[in-house]
Amino acid sequence: MEHEYYFSRVILLGSGKLAWQCAVECRKRVENVEVLEYRVTDSTILQKLCLKDNIRYWCCDKEQLCERLSAVTEETLVVSAGNSWLIPKEIVARENLYIINWHNALLPRHKGRNAEAWSIYEGDSQTGITWHRLTAAVDAGDIILQKSVKIDNEITALELFKRQCEMGAESFREILDMLLQKQCVLSPQPEEENCKLHYSYEIPNGGYLDMSWGAEKMSRFLRAMDYGGLMLLGEMHVLWQEKEYCFHKYKIEKTDCRDAVVWQDGDMIIYKDGQQITLKKLKHESA
Repeated sequence: MEHEYYFSRVILLGSGKLAWQCAVECRKRVENVEVLEYRVTDSTILQKLCLKDNIRYWCCDKEQLCERLSAVTEETLVVSAGNSWLIPKEIVARENLYIINWHNALLPRHKGRNAEAWSIYEGDSQTGITWHRLTAAVDAGDIILQKSVKIDNEITALELFKRQCEMGAESFREILDMLLQKQCVLSPQPEEENCKLHYSYEIPNGGYLDMSWGAEKMSRFLRAMDYGGLMLLGEMHVLWQEKEYCFHKYKIEKTDCRDAVVWQDGDMIIYKDGQQITLKKLKHESA
C-alpha cells in the first residue's frame, strides 16, 4: 500500500530486462513509477516491455535526462539498473533523490564497464552483483546488498552477464520494501589493493590472443571476449608468423595431442596443455 512507504515515487534509469523487472516490482507497491532510458536507439526491448505492462517510459538524450531529474521536487527513489549514463554530480547531490545503483561485480572489485568480462579474464574464482548508493565517484557508494556466484572454466561473458541480471532482479525484490521505507542498512566498501576502474574503451589485452599464453589463459581471454552475436568488445585478433588475423568464433575441447599449431579449412587449431583451441574462420589482416 502506497501510504506505508517513505517514497511514493520511483524512477528507473536503465535498459534491458533488468530495468523492466525492477519497474514491475515497484509498480506492485507504488503507483507513481516511470522508466527513463538513455537514448541509444529509438526502439528498444525495454520500451516494448514497458508498453506491454502500461509502465510510463521515455527514451531520452543526456540533456533530457538531466531536465527530467532536475524537475523532480518530491522525495523520490531513483533506481539505476543496467544504466550506461553517467549521472552528473549535481543530480547526485539533490537531497530529494535517493539514488541506488546495480553493479555486476562484487565491489570494490571491477568498478566501471564490462565487469563480467574482466572477472573472467583476470581469473576470479567468483563474482556477483552489488546494490549500492550512488555517489559522484564511479561505483564507490556504500553497499546495500551483495550476492556472489562462482565462475567456472566454461562460462562466457554473455552467459555471466545474463546470470548477474537475474541475480539483480532476485535481490532487488529482497531489498525493495526497505528501500521504499528508507530503512536499508548501508556498509562502506572494504578497502582492497589493486581494485581497477575499467573504462568502456578498454578491452582484455587489447583484443589480441597471445600465442605465448598457456591454454588456461587463452580460454579466459576467449570467454571474456565472448558476447555471442552482440560482439560487444569487437572482433578478436591473433598474430601468427608475422601475419594478423581476426575472428570471433572459437571452440575449446580436451585433447591428448601434443602441443602444436595446425591449419584446417581456414581454422587455426592450437593444441596446448591438453586442450584443443580452435579459432574459426580466420580472416587475414595487415600486420
